[in-house]
Amino acid sequence: MYFRGVGLKPLRIEKKIRDVSEKTVKDVAEEDEIFTEIILHCDEKADVFVRLQTIGINNDAVPLLARRISEEIKKETGFSNSVKVTIVPVSTYSS
Repeated sequence: MYFRGVGLKPLRIEKKIRDVSEKTVKDVAEEDEIFTEIILHCDEKADVFVRLQTIGINNDAVPLLARRISEEIKKETGFSNSVKVTIVPVSTYSS
């Protein structure tokens, strides 16, 4: 992407947002998988979509988790943001 004119700064910011999001989730839940999609806007705003596959969190915690991720992104990067979190419950079975 760098060679097509994107530059390194947006890539670094995207990586920082991804790292902050994943660290915040790991502080709250026992995750199995975290998938993070980020859309950067030119005016220092980001849309962040986090999909979490877990057995360690309930759906009541989702709004609090989204707010916490948003606050951490703002603190670490200065970007205003919109965070959406989707929880995919994982069940295990063994016999």
